[in-house]
Amino acid sequence: ATRAGSYKAVATLKSGYIWADGTTAAKTISWSIAKASQKISAKTSSKSYKVTSVKKKAYSFTIGASAEGKLTYKIVKAPTNGKKYVTVKKGKVSIKKGAPAGTYTIRVTAAATANRKASTRDVTLKINKLTQSIKAKFTTKKVAYSTVKKKNVSYSIGAAAKGKVTYKVT
Repeated sequence: ATRAGSYKAVATLKSGYIWADGTTAAKTISWSIAKASQKISAKTSSKSYKVTSVKKKAYSFTIGASAEGKLTYKIVKAPTNGKKYVTVKKGKVSIKKGAPAGTYTIRVTAAATANRKASTRDVTLKINKLTQSIKAKFTTKKVAYSTVKKKNVSYSIGAAAKGKVTYKVT
């Protein structure tokens, strides 16, 4: 037997022989073969896009998974409202224009077969936010005590960035 399952065989002695226990009756031998684990291979295990690119156009990629069992795909983790923008069908991941930044997890499941257990593998899709940079005319400014003692002094830091800039004096 080479397939998973339970098996029995009957052993019968030739005339004139006896078993170690002194009997001559036929013996039933039972054994089983357990299902083996199943490996899912994937050409793409992770993919990344910049949020600014996804804001402008849609993208898609193929996971390229293979296994012995029938494959199914499901998005098991996504940012808020992300599942409206990212779909997966037959291993093709489609990302609609405007998908939110964050990490998406796509679970590939291989169904059990006669000889293999069911198995899963996760594929990661990341839509990355941009890093922010702030430019400033001054990062430090020295003011003499004698100047501040006589009058209030103010300086424009001249900070600029995409988005709101807040200040904290420490």
